[in-house]
Amino acid sequence: MGKLVSDASVIVKWFIEEEHTGEALRLRDMHVNGEILLAAPLLAVSK
Repeated sequence: MGKLVSDASVIVKWFIEEEHTGEALRLRDMHVNGEILLAAPLLAVSK
């Protein structure tokens, strides 16, 4: 399983349509499906 660290700019794209939203949604889906482990700094939630 691959491991990735995301920042707030990727997480925002899950909720707001921006450039590269498709890639951000694919990362989210891969995490939900157990294909990768996606982590984010605690501050990403507050942004």
